[in-house]
Amino acid sequence: MFLIHTEPCDLHAIAATCILRERGGDVARCIALDFPASETISFRTSGADRSSLTWEADGGAVDADAVQGVWYRRPRAIRVPDRVHASDREYAYNECSELYRGFSFAPQGAFWVNPIVSQSTASNKVLQLRLAVSLGFQVPETLVSNQADEVRAFVGTRGDVIYKPMRGASWLVDGKVHGTYTTPVAAKDLPSDALLRACPGIYQRLVRKRFEVRAQFFGHSCIAVRIDSNRMEYGEYDWRRHQLTSSPNATPVELPEAVNGLCLRMMRELGIVSGAFDFIVDVDGDWVFLEVNPVGQFAFLELWCPDLPVMSTFCDFLESRDPCFRFAGRGHHVALADVVASEPFKAMMADDKSRYDHRDIGRRPVMEEQSNPTTQEV
Repeated sequence: MFLIHTEPCDLHAIAATCILRERGGDVARCIALDFPASETISFRTSGADRSSLTWEADGGAVDADAVQGVWYRRPRAIRVPDRVHASDREYAYNECSELYRGFSFAPQGAFWVNPIVSQSTASNKVLQLRLAVSLGFQVPETLVSNQADEVRAFVGTRGDVIYKPMRGASWLVDGKVHGTYTTPVAAKDLPSDALLRACPGIYQRLVRKRFEVRAQFFGHSCIAVRIDSNRMEYGEYDWRRHQLTSSPNATPVELPEAVNGLCLRMMRELGIVSGAFDFIVDVDGDWVFLEVNPVGQFAFLELWCPDLPVMSTFCDFLESRDPCFRFAGRGHHVALADVVASEPFKAMMADDKSRYDHRDIGRRPVMEEQSNPTTQEV
């Protein structure tokens, strides 16, 4: 039994479910938004040394003790039904959250991608950069701070500087979603000292690049692509901003042995078994570490380079339950394009779209604002 904690309409989770089921695996997608409205969790004890913890939904039941592999993909917070009185919602939320956490943590003997505690810790950008420096990665000159004087001094004296958030966010303004991306920043762009103190950020000296690399690790196996970001719109700062409309001219690439070894050491130190590493290869040919995302997107690598069996390799990895997994080319790989075109994939995606509100899918806005009605979008 494989359990995937995810959100509605997640291409990665649905594709993996289709592939694993086609191979004969038993897979359940766990979407916390349905608990407790249409899902139940029960913990029972009987006798001195027997207990059980089960999760039940429309699709069936899962016994925590039967779970062999867990993909902690994109877990969502539980949602208390509207029928609960407003004054009781916080109490109900806390009680439901504790029971749900009890089930989520329960498969202790399972193979986790990634362990919950490690994944949470590993996502912190400050800890990543601190560890990267200690391991010997080349890292851009960086300041992460809410100390206004330090921020102004760094931005004003380092030449070209970029700003990026420690965690991505989005805002819904007049029905249009605005997200956070890496952006150039100059002294004239900085807000007041009070606002700088109120919201820390990551400030880095801009690295002049030849190209960028996304390297996805599954255990000890790495699938990496070269991204010609300089040829993409806004690519000198953040290729993700226009990745759907601007060609990355992506090609498979091998990591230098030393860089590959540092990535594996970093994963061991962080306690994770899978991660998406981002690098800049600068004009001097040096590999510059940017970050590692324990739950980063990787399906797009196969869409860019169809010969790379990314999703099938991930399923091999999950089935292997081996933190030191190495791709062995087992010969039964299926192309992601074929999975997306399959009836099971289409049915799961359609079911999600019919059951959930569009606000339940993808990145959730942290704030909804209405712009000044006299302003016009430029």
